[in-house]
Amino acid sequence: MSPPSTEAGQTVFPESMVFQKRWRTYQARLLGHLGAYLDDRRAHFIAAPGSGKTVLGLEVVRRINQPTLVLAPTITIRNQWADRLVDHFLPIGASRPSWVSLDLKKPAFLTIATYQALHALCSGELDKESEQINEEEGRNHSHNEVSDDESGVNLAETPAQLPEVIKKANFRTLVVDEAHHLRAEWWKTLTFVVEHLTTPTIVALTATPPYDVSPFEWQRYEELCGVVDAEVSVPELVLQGDLCPHQDYVYFSAPSEKEQKALSAFRAEVELFVQRLRANRTFIALLESHPWMISPDKHVEEILESPQYLSSMVVYLHAVGERVPGDVLSTLGLPHQRIPVLDLNWLETLLSYCLYAEAENSTGSEVVLKSIRYELLKMGAIEHRKVKLRNPSDHTKLLTSSVTKLKSIEDIVRLESGMQGDDLRCVVLTDFIRKAEMPKNVNETCMFEDIGIVPIFESLRRSNLANVRLGVLSGSLESPPANH
Repeated sequence: MSPPSTEAGQTVFPESMVFQKRWRTYQARLLGHLGAYLDDRRAHFIAAPGSGKTVLGLEVVRRINQPTLVLAPTITIRNQWADRLVDHFLPIGASRPSWVSLDLKKPAFLTIATYQALHALCSGELDKESEQINEEEGRNHSHNEVSDDESGVNLAETPAQLPEVIKKANFRTLVVDEAHHLRAEWWKTLTFVVEHLTTPTIVALTATPPYDVSPFEWQRYEELCGVVDAEVSVPELVLQGDLCPHQDYVYFSAPSEKEQKALSAFRAEVELFVQRLRANRTFIALLESHPWMISPDKHVEEILESPQYLSSMVVYLHAVGERVPGDVLSTLGLPHQRIPVLDLNWLETLLSYCLYAEAENSTGSEVVLKSIRYELLKMGAIEHRKVKLRNPSDHTKLLTSSVTKLKSIEDIVRLESGMQGDDLRCVVLTDFIRKAEMPKNVNETCMFEDIGIVPIFESLRRSNLANVRLGVLSGSLESPPANH
């Protein structure tokens, strides 16, 4: 296939790049209003899984017709963008054209890369894509779990300058696929690049908008992606026959005894820590002597930048029986009788500011803050310079990958098999492959420690479920259907 043509010095997509199929009703609706969505150089779409989000994104960049960088969260999704282009927008039998690149160091008119590759290029790190492959298989969790304080390295350090190769590529359109899943350091790199591109048009696509994040994170996400312009909902897919009618159910899996002990031990440690902190007179005096508490009228601009910090101080001091000055409450617009109850959320905010964001302003308090920081580090309650008293990431991962879910999946399949018999059509979707868990032979005894494709397949295979034929399909592992 010929490269994009040049008209008045402007490179464009070739005329042969045309969607080869028929647009679905909801896709056509979004594309029909594309001009209005792009008035602010932002197009932000929420599209349910199965709605053709990738081909929709490709059509949008085709119509914008500018040098484009597509950023995907994983190598698998990156490759999917390239495959959809060849399969849906080029003549039958065409191969990937020269104007498409999957290598950010060798950009083309349409460049498709991962967020990790962008971060590696901008930060000067080696782009170890094998690490990302391992992450997709769930084997590499350690490289981002040391806090800034423990490692002595600022993981979210902003790049010094835009790499020359990106400058020369002159990207005018940027597609961000599932951007809200980014790690902190990848997000900073992304926003830095956006700030240094020349008036870019940003197309944001997601199947799962981050409605559950903090107001700050949502504001940051919306500043990059713009407000949500349109949504393709699950009911629309069902109505069009692109998704079967279904009912959502929740099946609860309790943690194993070992997992529950780990959770309970941490919560007990947190409870004792809170008791000590509430009785810590040195810490109380530190807060009472804070400039914002003494003269809030002299620090109004600072307080407006971080009102949650002053609020957390007020909540804590009120909870331990100390008087909160009236002018402080007036600054916050908070009546005394409506001061919130102290909980772990407020303590996380208070301690994160005291120990990190405002530590340099706490002259003479190094001893008490160092002691508190040491307690929290020992408990495992500090992550990336933030205090985590409720849901530390290792507990979240523990619950996410709990092997008790294997028994729950077996129970569900057994129930459905008993009800539907030979008519059963069941798909189990999971995040990781866990290829290393694959047994060497069918009779090998396995004790699975993680959940993923291989542990689920093997657990079901060994369960002797009547009339159930099993098969595996993933990006790097495939097994034909078989009886047990």
